[in-house]
Amino acid sequence: MNKEEEMARFRDNVLPQYINYVKEQQEAEKLYNRQGKRVKQCRICGEYKVLSAFYKNPLKSFGRFDECKKCLKKRRMEQSLRKRSVLKA
Repeated sequence: MNKEEEMARFRDNVLPQYINYVKEQQEAEKLYNRQGKRVKQCRICGEYKVLSAFYKNPLKSFGRFDECKKCLKKRRMEQSLRKRSVLKA
């Protein structure tokens, strides 16, 4: 195996795995706030909140919904109002 083939193999196999590892480590650092409590990012508001700010759902990552309680309540209220307006019309 010559140097070029070895470098190509390294680029194709080892480097992407290392890049993924570094990204995972950076994401893992975001999982804890300054008090050492586990946090998660809300997909609606984008804020990092403690896990108690999310409803439980065993099918999701961390066992919690992707939306915080505040955003989920807001979305459900908007859906309810839309349904009511459709039914009245």
